[in-house]
Amino acid sequence: MKKLNFFRSITFRMPAYVVLFCALVACAIGYIGYTEFKNLSDTEYTKFSNQFAYAALSYINADRLPEYLQTRQADEEWKATNEKLRYLTDVGYLASISVIIPESEEYKAYTYIFDTVNETINMVSSPHPLGSTETIELNGNQSIHDKLMLIIGLGINHSEYIEDEIMGGYVLSGIPIKNSKDEVVAALFVKKPMNEPIFLRHRYLRSTIIASIVITLIIVVVYIFMIIFKILRPLNFITFETSHFADHGGTLSGTLKKVRNKDEFGILAQSIEKMSEDMSQYISKITTMTAENERISTELNVATEIQADMLPTEYPAFPDRTDFDLFASMEPAKEVGGDLYDYFMIDDNHLLLSVGDVSGKGVPAALFMVITKTLLTSHGIQQLSPAEILQTTNNQLCENNTSSMFVTCWLGILTLSTGELTFVNSAHPHAIIYTEGTFKYLETEPNLMLGAMEDTVYDEHTITLKHGDRLLIYTDGVTEATNTENELFAEERLLKSVKKTLALNAKDTVKSIRADINTFIGNADQFDDITMLDFIYK
Repeated sequence: MKKLNFFRSITFRMPAYVVLFCALVACAIGYIGYTEFKNLSDTEYTKFSNQFAYAALSYINADRLPEYLQTRQADEEWKATNEKLRYLTDVGYLASISVIIPESEEYKAYTYIFDTVNETINMVSSPHPLGSTETIELNGNQSIHDKLMLIIGLGINHSEYIEDEIMGGYVLSGIPIKNSKDEVVAALFVKKPMNEPIFLRHRYLRSTIIASIVITLIIVVVYIFMIIFKILRPLNFITFETSHFADHGGTLSGTLKKVRNKDEFGILAQSIEKMSEDMSQYISKITTMTAENERISTELNVATEIQADMLPTEYPAFPDRTDFDLFASMEPAKEVGGDLYDYFMIDDNHLLLSVGDVSGKGVPAALFMVITKTLLTSHGIQQLSPAEILQTTNNQLCENNTSSMFVTCWLGILTLSTGELTFVNSAHPHAIIYTEGTFKYLETEPNLMLGAMEDTVYDEHTITLKHGDRLLIYTDGVTEATNTENELFAEERLLKSVKKTLALNAKDTVKSIRADINTFIGNADQFDDITMLDFIYK
């Protein structure tokens, strides 16, 4: 047996799959937890930023803002308010609090009224003084323009997270400032740094990774310990034993005695031991049966040759006769067949033609076929009429016919000098005749098959063949040939196939029809004997 590669074995792959599975589960749990934690922290910090914005809004006198915009002078009230905003900025750990008023309805510029900066957080920025104006470049600062339109133009609160290399990102909350007349006169912006939640995220991620690795290692160690002693060890014993079983003619080494599991592996080990005993007996029987089958096969081959030798196969059938052309063939569905055909000269002026089909297939049909052909031949050479030949043969076949087998038969005797053909059809398919330029079935009232009932009377029919007339006699294996779609070749296809053979001799006619049958059935198996006899009257 071929040695198994370790990396392809279950011993390696099962622990590897567990490690991979646990790693994937740990990564998935960590990713889901981290994403949920991030979303939760973003939401909470957005709420905190909005709360600080409303706290700052409570310090501002909105009715004075237009005055500060016009005079750009700081009075005591402005200073007190600015001090409160600066204090809120420091204690709230905010990056900045800004109050701005746009210069026009197009929001192309805005002016700072208040601006406080926590320098410990935003070290590169300084607070804008009262009256400081900035212009909005729509190509480069479109976001500020859009925020002012939302907050001042529509009076809508706005919050968003913004990445920043210095502060590590912050939440920007903007709310409208309304005067005593409920008119939006300015916008208040609060920047809340995200340093703390970002730190907590990284800490959470590290903790999750470490915990996942530890838990994964524990699960893997425990699982590997279990599968080694509960699964892989008995499985290796069983694998070794089955390999030994295959290499040593169905014998075992005794390794299965080490499998003491009470689970499926224990049952499998017992089953293999039982199978070894049964296999030894089976091999002995198979050896005997093989020898017997070889003997039967040899005898069947001999029977096939004997049966083939019983049927005339030479072409031309009668080399010294030029007044007719004749050819026949029989292809059994099994080693031996139940179809028969025969033709011989009774005298110089009379030719006997016969085709028969025994019920059933295989050896019983072949034996019955040999008996039938022998009887037909022995009675045919006695110069009896076709009806007398079949009547005598039928009575003899009915004697001791305990198997209830029967034969369909078409038999005719042709007077070559006159073309007169006298024939009898005992339940056989109608022959096809070509006469007066037309192919057609030679339909007659069929008689009872041979071997069915003693003293059966058979009716004779007579036709006269003319120069160029043709006759095709066949068994039902031709018309009942079946393709893969369970369609029959049938009488219509046979008649169509025969019509193409008018210019062919008898042998080529049979070959042409057989080729059409082969094309029709394709890959389907032949389930019945196929026999054809073609006769041309010259």
